Amino acid sequence: MTSRLTLAHVLAEVGVTYHSIDIRAVAYRIAAKWYSLITIIRFSELDQTALENKISESWRRLTDIQHERFRILKATFPYDDRQRVFDMFKAGSCTIGALCINLGRPVDLLSDMGWIQNPSFGDPLCCWPHLEVQGNRSQWTVEQATTHEIGAAINDDDVRRYLSTRGYDSPSEAIALFLGLRKNNLTSFSSEIYVWAPILANIGNPTWNSDRSVTIAYRADPLINGHLWLTAKTSEDHSEQRRLTLSSPIAGETDWDLAVKMEQLTENARIDATLVHNNLGIITNSAFFVRGLIPVINVNPMWRLLQRFCSIDEFARLLATPGAARDSENMPQRLFELRVSWVLAAYGFSCFVLGPHEYLRDPGSRLERGSLDMIAFHETKRVLLLGSCKTNAPKESDYDNLVNVRALLLDDLEGADSFRTHIVIFTAAAETRLYKKLETSASGWFPRIIPIFDANRLRVAMDALERQQTDWFFEQLTPTNQFAVLPSSAPLPGEDE
Repeated sequence: MTSRLTLAHVLAEVGVTYHSIDIRAVAYRIAAKWYSLITIIRFSELDQTALENKISESWRRLTDIQHERFRILKATFPYDDRQRVFDMFKAGSCTIGALCINLGRPVDLLSDMGWIQNPSFGDPLCCWPHLEVQGNRSQWTVEQATTHEIGAAINDDDVRRYLSTRGYDSPSEAIALFLGLRKNNLTSFSSEIYVWAPILANIGNPTWNSDRSVTIAYRADPLINGHLWLTAKTSEDHSEQRRLTLSSPIAGETDWDLAVKMEQLTENARIDATLVHNNLGIITNSAFFVRGLIPVINVNPMWRLLQRFCSIDEFARLLATPGAARDSENMPQRLFELRVSWVLAAYGFSCFVLGPHEYLRDPGSRLERGSLDMIAFHETKRVLLLGSCKTNAPKESDYDNLVNVRALLLDDLEGADSFRTHIVIFTAAAETRLYKKLETSASGWFPRIIPIFDANRLRVAMDALERQQTDWFFEQLTPTNQFAVLPSSAPLPGEDE
């Protein structure tokens, strides 16, 4: 966890990286005075001209606001004029253009303390870790009645009507858009002052190396990277963390880029990396699991899955002595399986029709755990089909068998996350349901969906092939695409239109 720091402390260490200051304020008029509802101060690495152009470009996309009691204003200053900004706030006001905004108390920006936030917190516009300071209200000097009006400004009906005519649904929306804030945090106002100062250093993406080590990259402004260093701890299976041994920093492609290499780690290890500044302490943290860094290797599972039904030796014997096969040759079931494989081949699938090897057994056992008629894989689309073929309408047990076989085949298959798997039933039945939904013990929030291709649907599949609509089959694998017969009026290739 980071420690509390003052703005003065941060500017002393990283102020050399700043070139400008961005101030945005929301002012509300009470009697003859303008009071701050909220004021934002951002330090920036951009020069003043570039910063002004960037803000002006974003504001040009918004509808201008000019109400007699409600204003949103901006100003930029060069970083070299920071003392002028500090003195202005210490006097209890902020002058932007011709408007002098009462802050309600003297604000010593340099002495107020805050925390270093990660990019996902604090300033929504900042992609770096940054100090966040909220100016305190300990010396509030405004009368109680005025304080109440400031707090109720967001409910001013006249202001809300005016903003509605400008296309804003509320003061909170307008303020969030102009000041670069999150709308859901703007529920009330009490003259808050936020100061955000980025620290131009962050942990980058880790990479997995072939020697089973991990390299962690980090980026930092060259003006401060000599004061930064990386530390890391690891743990596995909720064990106690231990500190990792890291290499000396390795220069990257630019003078902003650095990296360190750590020792060999197992796939189950979790790494917690911390970027530290010599004088500011912890800047940011990042945690990740080694398993998530290992690149997914695209594998074709067909050969390994075939071996679960037919060993390499058995397959070699069948190829060498085809007459040795004892199959119910020319049986309608086998012929149907063969012809389904032709359809799949026409859609670009490589297909194994398992025939007499359809039974899945545990390795080294004759115990039958399930059965499968075919395995098909589309290399380009990375789609695996586990198919069952039925000459009649499928039974309830056929669906459970497919779900079971899927789990037995894929749960421990290396590379199974590199392709999408569908369990499918092909049937010669004249008409069946299009999909079967199964809520299984392992399906969780997402039930198993089994598409069924009956004789009618297979005919449409062939019509789609005639029309060269080869995506049709893949669209049918999920129920979001409703089954529809192709229009008979559409001409086939080679026919006259």
